Amino acid sequence: MALSEGQSLAPIFALSLTIALVLVLLVLLVVTYGYLRSRLRATVGDAQDLADLAALRDRYAAEIAQARSWLSDNKEELLKLDAEREAQERLRQELNQQELATAEAQKNVEDSRKEVLDLQHAVTSLADDRQRLQAENEKLAAQASELQREVQRLEQVRSSAEGLSIEATDRVRSLTMAAENLEQVRAELSEGVRQAEARKAGLDSEIRILEVRQQGIQAEVSRLESGLLEAQARLSRVQAELEPIEAQIRERVRLETETRVLAVHKEELEAELSALVARTEELRKRDHRAVAAGHYSDLLDVEPPCLADRVFASGPLRTISEEDALENVHRHLSAHGLVFPQRVIRAFHTCLKVSDISPITVLAGISGTGKSELPMRYAEAMGMHALPISVQPSWSSPQDLFGFYNYLETRFKATELARALVRMDPYNFGGENPAFASMRKGTRSDRMLLVLLDEMNLARVEYYFSEFLSKLEARRAVGDAAQRKMRAPAEIEIDGGGATTNGNEQASDGIRLWVGRNVLFVGTMNEDESTQTLSDKVLDRANVLRFGKPPSDSANRGGGPRGHQFRSDKFLEAAHWASWIRPSQSETRWRRQIDEWTERLNEALGLIGRPFGWRVKEAIHGYIANYPGVEGGAVYRTAMADQIEQKILPKLRGIDITQQQSIQALNLVEAVLSDLGDEELLEAVRDCQRDASYGTFNWRGVTRG
Repeated sequence: MALSEGQSLAPIFALSLTIALVLVLLVLLVVTYGYLRSRLRATVGDAQDLADLAALRDRYAAEIAQARSWLSDNKEELLKLDAEREAQERLRQELNQQELATAEAQKNVEDSRKEVLDLQHAVTSLADDRQRLQAENEKLAAQASELQREVQRLEQVRSSAEGLSIEATDRVRSLTMAAENLEQVRAELSEGVRQAEARKAGLDSEIRILEVRQQGIQAEVSRLESGLLEAQARLSRVQAELEPIEAQIRERVRLETETRVLAVHKEELEAELSALVARTEELRKRDHRAVAAGHYSDLLDVEPPCLADRVFASGPLRTISEEDALENVHRHLSAHGLVFPQRVIRAFHTCLKVSDISPITVLAGISGTGKSELPMRYAEAMGMHALPISVQPSWSSPQDLFGFYNYLETRFKATELARALVRMDPYNFGGENPAFASMRKGTRSDRMLLVLLDEMNLARVEYYFSEFLSKLEARRAVGDAAQRKMRAPAEIEIDGGGATTNGNEQASDGIRLWVGRNVLFVGTMNEDESTQTLSDKVLDRANVLRFGKPPSDSANRGGGPRGHQFRSDKFLEAAHWASWIRPSQSETRWRRQIDEWTERLNEALGLIGRPFGWRVKEAIHGYIANYPGVEGGAVYRTAMADQIEQKILPKLRGIDITQQQSIQALNLVEAVLSDLGDEELLEAVRDCQRDASYGTFNWRGVTRG
């Protein structure tokens, strides 16, 4: 019986020992936490990391407070268990005494029956107490197991804190290394600046020496020229003295000998003079670029206002999508009281995207339809620089566009367009041509420029723009524009009045302009008796958007700057614009159908003697491939109808609709429009036939809702 009671108390002692160990571990954890906190405080320098560690510290503090509370509760439970253990010990002692008394009283069982019964009752009570103590022992064992798991979790927390400490130490080390690298780079830059300043001083000294040598060479050239004149005079005298040769034989021999000597001396002088002339020419070439830059100071030194930094002071715009940009244009136009359907805006936008094969977009129609406002507001919303140019009736040559060489002042008088094109040139300006090197900071070749030729048909377009239009079209044949020889046929040559000529050879420092795809050209046409019509050459290289009668009297009156909330304050990068452009071969799903429609249209124009060639066919494919949203649905039909409106119908102007061929041609065009399902355009064509003046077809455009 005593052995059984000792075995039941053994788990209690084991539990007490376990709790003591847990208390020791908790004390070690608190000490470790204090050490880690001081370590982290000394090593972590970053404010964000400190905030994270402070949050971690608060969480650990809360966990420690919770553990302390749990220990406090367990201490009270342990005190209760100790009291019960002492009571059980007393009971065990009493039980032993009773057992001894029972052994002694067994001899007189009959006499001590009452005491035995009492003892049996006591044994039963002790058995109940033992069962209760066993249940409580199992409960304490479960609590000890839970405490052990909590200790393991706290150990994991400690390991995590050590990892954070190591990470913080590594970060401090990397920041220290970065600071050392920065100091090294600063030292290298300082040394580079010092070497550059020393090199600049050496170059300045060399330039001064060359200037002095040039003056000496010029003086030597003057002296040699005087000697040559003197030699020529002496030769003339000798020749005069040779006339009486028959009478003066001896004198003749002497003179002949002297002549040979002078001839040898003359050859030596001529050779020396040739060398000096070549050297002088080399020096002249060396200074030619500076002279050329002086001739073109009006072109190079005067910044055009349209490209000023203040226009887009917030820097580049790189992340906008094509659809979002078009939505900004629509809202910007609406904010200025300009009513244009989405289809017109998309058509205008697509015409600009295909400027490589159709270099100019023409907006034609009656006055007051917003033709001039549309491109200017479009440029504002898109983030493009804009240059409006008012065409004058007196324009008759490309000089009216770019400027001319003033022979009296020996200077080139530039227009704002020429100044802008120079700065939009990514290759010549600030690149290969040293005459432009000083202007490199003024380059705008990474931006977009929209040039508006307002009322372009006040003068004959073929006189002032045809040659330039051919240069723009020639860009398609240039493989690599970065190579000077390949782009030369498409470059524009600025008239320098001979300032760029070196003998019979064109000098390499002349002003040549490459007009890239970062420059877009738009023209407006008012159709009245004072204007000129466009030739087939211009029509084939243009997209013509003809504006019909406005839908209401209040539409497109403009009215000044009403709102600029949709005007871009950042410039659209040329590379971003180029990312929106797709090659004409990119869309093959509808190419066969488009080719069929194109052949039918060409057949119609062939009936009236106005067929078109490969250029127009390729332009139609390029337009459809670049139309926004053409990838899905039947949008390609809308784009095809636009091209009929822009390229085919303008070629029907003035045909006699009383002739059978003209009627057949119009019927073929109407059949294609019926296939496309553009009822508005089809009805506009039929209205032009019904209202034809003097039996001729005059396309007046379509009014879209």
